[in-house]
Order: sequence, then structure tokens, then C-alpha cells
Amino acid sequence: MVMRLGELYEKYVVEILQQGQVVRTFECISPTATYQAVHQLVDFGEVPDAVTVRVAQISDTVGRGMAAEMIL
Repeated sequence: MVMRLGELYEKYVVEILQQGQVVRTFECISPTATYQAVHQLVDFGEVPDAVTVRVAQISDTVGRGMAAEMIL
């Protein structure tokens, strides 16, 4: 059984940040996402040791929810 947090579909927006500024945004339809090394090279010029990400669920009813931010 899959829990969709009260939504018909599961959808998230992921933002990649550099010094507080968004450098890449993408959406995913599962609670996991992959930020590929090739995209990291484009965004940072190298594959960084750590990346700051911001993730929010997207609701069909209310739109984008509150985001969680962390360094991975």
C-alpha cells in the first residue's frame, strides 16, 4: 500500500541551491530523486562534496506546500 499524504498523486518539487540561490529546479513523482553528476558539473563546475536541497510536496488542492531544506 502506498501512502500519498492525502493526495491523489504524489508529486514534489526539488530545488538545488548554491549560496542561497536556486541553480536547478525539477519535479519528481516519488519520494526519491537523483541529482546526477552531469547536472552537478553544469550547476557547480564540479561535483561538490555537499549540496543544499529544498523539497516541497505539490498538492492538487493547495499547490506547493512548505519546503524542507537540508545539506546532503
